[in-house]
Amino acid sequence: MKRSLKAGIVFGTFMSAWFIFSSVVIDKQDIVPGILTGLVLGLLSAVFFGATMHWFTKKTDKVVQINLLPGERLLFQTRANHFKGMEAVGGKLTLTDQRL
Repeated sequence: MKRSLKAGIVFGTFMSAWFIFSSVVIDKQDIVPGILTGLVLGLLSAVFFGATMHWFTKKTDKVVQINLLPGERLLFQTRANHFKGMEAVGGKLTLTDQRL
C-alpha cells in the first residue's frame, strides 16, 4: 500500500507539472485556470495510477507462492524483475536460512 501511494504521488506530481505547463504555455490559458486545471488533473492521475498499482501488486502477490522446506525460515522477501531481452518478467526474490 505504501509503495502504491508513493508511486501515485510521484506520478501525480509530474503529471500536474505537465498539465500546468501544457495549459499555460502551450494552450495559452490564463495562469490561475491553468494551475487549477493542472492540479485537478494531476490529482486524478495520482489516484488512478496509485489505485492501479495497488490492484496490480495485490494480484501478482497471489500468483507467486514460495513453498518453504520443513524447518526452513523466511529471512527476507521482496518483488524483483528479471529481464529477458527487452521483456521484464516479474517475480519475488526470497531469502531463507537455506536458500536464495
